[in-house]
Amino acid sequence: MLCPPACLKHVAKQIENKADTVCPYQRIPTPFGEGIEFDYAKVKRLVINSFGLESIATQCPVNISASIDAAHLQA
Repeated sequence: MLCPPACLKHVAKQIENKADTVCPYQRIPTPFGEGIEFDYAKVKRLVINSFGLESIATQCPVNISASIDAAHLQA
């Protein structure tokens, strides 16, 4: 059974709305074209929670390293 395009668009919009509360981002212009910028605090918390490190993070610092072309990461 295939879902019609209107149904897929509706479901995609619902997923995007939910994802925006979990990991919001905004489109930004860059010298290389359009880019996206995440809310770094929410992204870091999401990564820490996803890997089950929240209890460890209360006892000692958790260092997250990442590399993406043209990324600007801040602690």
